[in-house]
Amino acid sequence: MPQRYLLLSILLCGTVLAQVDAAAVLASAIKAQCPDGALSSIADFEAELAVSIYEKEGAAPKTGKCHQWWQKDGTKRRYHRQLAVSGGKTTHLATDGLRMLLWEEGGKAQDLLADPALKEDLKTLRDEIRRTEELLDTFMLSKLDGAGVTWTLNPLPKTVLRGEPAVPVNVRVLTRSLKDSPDLVLEIGVDDQRLYGVERQIKGVRQNFLFDFHGLASTGSGADARRVLLPQRVEYREDGALKFQANAKRVNVFKLNSGLDAKAFSPPE
Repeated sequence: MPQRYLLLSILLCGTVLAQVDAAAVLASAIKAQCPDGALSSIADFEAELAVSIYEKEGAAPKTGKCHQWWQKDGTKRRYHRQLAVSGGKTTHLATDGLRMLLWEEGGKAQDLLADPALKEDLKTLRDEIRRTEELLDTFMLSKLDGAGVTWTLNPLPKTVLRGEPAVPVNVRVLTRSLKDSPDLVLEIGVDDQRLYGVERQIKGVRQNFLFDFHGLASTGSGADARRVLLPQRVEYREDGALKFQANAKRVNVFKLNSGLDAKAFSPPE
């Protein structure tokens, strides 16, 4: 066989093997994430977290406690975030699927859509809704696959730092490509198949979710009951700069598919 054809054959074989390996890595990560079988969907989500918010580089973060509710109802999204900042006030950002609202504890709700002076709060609410849904997508790796999706496995694992204190973890780098969507880069543990990170580029900004301290949480009930491996610590970064960190004391503070009441997304009367 001429050398150029031999080289082409080797390259093609390598590509096929890489694709097969990518499928195997994805399958093992899905199994580790949902040992009782993949979730068919996430209809609602609730969590109570300790948070640190980094608004300015080099400045001390705001810290406090955050209670979040999220719900999907067809094309409608409901969301409510209660944030109690240490030494400060408790504020609420929420949407019931129609209104976009802001209020302080004990105060009257303000309509973010009607008041131009509150446009930054409106942007914050919309960003939080989007990021929460993106985060929930990573809890269902099986849903990231499908028609038109291509998975590519980097042949060389890399080392990331996780834990407290930080320790090295070897991960495989798996890239999801889909036409008209930004590539999604997943970091999956070599030894434990846990999802340790997700990266993508949006409008020139590199966005990263970093995950740590995983535990199995129970979701749903009856025939829909499942265990899901969730991270108890999540960091969000933009171009490497830390924007927020959320920590759960216990994995059971996460509630998925618990059947949230619509009243959770409305201000007090």
